[in-house]
Order: sequence, then structure tokens, then C-alpha cells
Amino acid sequence: MVDTTLVLPLRGRPAREVLLGYKQVGFGAGKLTGVGGKIEAYETPAASAAREVEEEIGLRVRPQDLGLSARLDFCFPHRPEWSTVMYVFCAWHWQGAPAAGREIVPAWYAVDAIPYGQMWADSTYWLPRVLAGERVRGLFYFAADNETVARAEVEAWDDESLEGM
Repeated sequence: MVDTTLVLPLRGRPAREVLLGYKQVGFGAGKLTGVGGKIEAYETPAASAAREVEEEIGLRVRPQDLGLSARLDFCFPHRPEWSTVMYVFCAWHWQGAPAAGREIVPAWYAVDAIPYGQMWADSTYWLPRVLAGERVRGLFYFAADNETVARAEVEAWDDESLEGM
């Protein structure tokens, strides 16, 4: 499995807006998502998340300002090379303004008006809980179409072992 990150810049506590991006190229093209990517061998998940958000949309966030909100395992039995572990971080502090790049076109969405139909199907299981301030762990198995969630398990996550990443 490949380790990846996802960053959700948020406005308000509790969150009232989230910055999502329309993925233009690469894995997940045509979907709305957070900002992130693969963790390099030399990086911690938080360092990778900070690097990715700056590369993709120009926001500068310090790794220590990212809050680890979820660990999600995605299993694609019919496309095993797509299987991944994702560390989801929330950010409330950053420098700069979000800008469109080659991969992502960012836009702010009200938390109560997120277009889940434009996102990966797993998002409906975990994203509302993260936006409500909960930390979660999730395990998702996708069906043969690689779009439909065949099985989902999401639970509250209180393991502190990944703090400070």
C-alpha cells in the first residue's frame, strides 16, 4: 500500500467552510477532493502534507500546525495498485491564498453544502465526522467498479501514537 496525505484547510471552529479542489489530472481526475499526495520515503506524514498543499495550491502551512484527524485505509481488490493508507490533516492556520495549479482548482465550500456526489464515495462516511471535529479511523473496500464502496468501517480514533507527525 502507498502512504498518502490529504489536507483540509478550514475556516471557523467549529468548521463552517472547507477548502476542496477539483482534481484536473492524475489519480481521481474529475473528482472534488482535499489537497494531498504521496508521502516520500524521507518525509513524515505532516511534512508531506505541508509540502503537497504548498505545491498544489500555494498555501504555506507548518507541519506542526496540522491536526491529524483521520487515518483511512482504502482497499481496491480489483485494482490493488490503487490501495492506499491516507493520513487526513485539518489546517486552520496558513500563509498565502489558495491558487489553481496544474492538478487542483481550489474553492471554498460551506460545510453544510458539500457536493458529496462529486467526491469519492467514501467521503460521505468520514468527512462529516472530521468536519464536526471528530478523529476517525476508516477502512473501505471498493467494489469491482472501483467507485462504489462495498464495505465501510469507521470508528472514533483516540490513539495518540501518531501525534506530532
